[in-house]
Amino acid sequence: WFGDTCDGGTIVTLTPVGSFTVLHSFARQTGATLAFESAQPADRGLYGFGTGLIFRVATDGVVTTFATEWTIYQLIQARDGKVYGLGYAPGRAPSFFVVAGDGTVTSLHTFLIDSEGSCPRSLIQASDGYFYGTSICDGAFDHGTLFRIAEDGSLTVLQQFTAAFSSPDHLVEGPDGALFGTIYYYPFYLPPPYPIGDLRKAAFRVTTNGDFAIVRTFDSNNTDFVGFDGAAFHYVYSTYSNSTFFERWLRMTPDGTVTTLGSMSGSVHTWVLGRDGSLYGNVCCEQINLGRLIRFDADGTLTTLHTFTWSPAGAGPGLLVEASDGNFYGTTASGGTQNGGTLFRMTHWGRVDLLHEFGGAEGSGPGSLIQAADGYLYG
Repeated sequence: WFGDTCDGGTIVTLTPVGSFTVLHSFARQTGATLAFESAQPADRGLYGFGTGLIFRVATDGVVTTFATEWTIYQLIQARDGKVYGLGYAPGRAPSFFVVAGDGTVTSLHTFLIDSEGSCPRSLIQASDGYFYGTSICDGAFDHGTLFRIAEDGSLTVLQQFTAAFSSPDHLVEGPDGALFGTIYYYPFYLPPPYPIGDLRKAAFRVTTNGDFAIVRTFDSNNTDFVGFDGAAFHYVYSTYSNSTFFERWLRMTPDGTVTTLGSMSGSVHTWVLGRDGSLYGNVCCEQINLGRLIRFDADGTLTTLHTFTWSPAGAGPGLLVEASDGNFYGTTASGGTQNGGTLFRMTHWGRVDLLHEFGGAEGSGPGSLIQAADGYLYG
């Protein structure tokens, strides 16, 4: 997000009662992204990355930046307390790396593009201690890979993707220790009995030793994972017909059994699965308004919780975050009295309180939020 005195963006913090503080202003445009909160007592704080830098926000609000020539895709913290990630060093193939305490990035494994893939994504650490990830390009069949990688960088390819099943995205560990994700599939490349048809999506399951299976295919390529409730996976399935968008809420158990929980007309920008079992989403900037917040209950009931009108609460709502106080917090990209966006709090029943308006030296167009263990929200 941009708009401070150096046009480089800012890091800000907000208490649950609405106290707002600018912690840091970047000297240039960075596209800064908060990645995770460190769980290590000696290193409590938030880590993030942007163009040409990695940064750490300490619990006292002090921001430390580390310049790097790497292009960072993802950062995560492992159980050993170290920070690992995926990215590119200048002029090199994609790599799995570790970040030292002084910000030094060291490659542990450089991908062999022809066999291990490129454009790596979706790095997680599973309960067995290994990292698992996906690539969406190259590999043996030019459509990406799924891989396992140890902390020392030794990598094993578990699955090579083909034109029929390609471009895997997120990974989530299921209750049985297997990994689940979604992938594009094109029935045209499959032999009978698969039907001929357009590009679609499918849910897959892969064990930690590499046994791979498609557990469910969907009839749309716009099927997005929105959450895991501890027993089942939740997806929103989007279609377009007769000039109208439709969205359907699906719940899938690990064996691939799918239950439709509800459906609606219209298109939602982002969804989040609430702790109460309902979906909460934002509909951004329709012709008749400047965005809405909605709740989708498991019995199929759809409720508009709030409609934005530029001022005072802003326009163009983004992703909601459910905080430890039971409320949702979010930002708008624009609107408010300073035209720089807003930060708001919303109850489950739709009461919206304006907490802060952006503009001027503190930045504008706020991005997503993350809540730390201190109860504060950072963005």
